[in-house]
Amino acid sequence: MKIELSRTMKEHIELTLLEIKDCNDEFNMGQKYAYVEMLELLQKSLSPSERAEIGLDYNIEEAYPLNNIN
Repeated sequence: MKIELSRTMKEHIELTLLEIKDCNDEFNMGQKYAYVEMLELLQKSLSPSERAEIGLDYNIEEAYPLNNIN
């Protein structure tokens, strides 16, 4: 159950980040920060093998850089 819930959450967060990728207004910028933080918390809550199983074994900050938001 933990793995399926984690996978569902990861997929939803990644899809949402993709949808708002080019939206840089204040509201969407706040959403990006929140979703990236949620991904990082999810990643930290999983073991290395669980991260690999659901495809969350990557550097989140490199995949979703927040310093480029204007």
